[in-house]
Amino acid sequence: MQQVQPYGIDVSSGVEASPGKKDPEKIQALSQAAKLVSTATQ
Repeated sequence: MQQVQPYGIDVSSGVEASPGKKDPEKIQALSQAAKLVSTATQ
């Protein structure tokens, strides 16, 4: 993400516990990781 600096990322199925059911823990982990990357690039 640091290298290409995308406007957004598609993680729809990447944060699912099962098809069609989002996993709150996966969403939170993704959010935290994105914040770390965002802070590191500033």
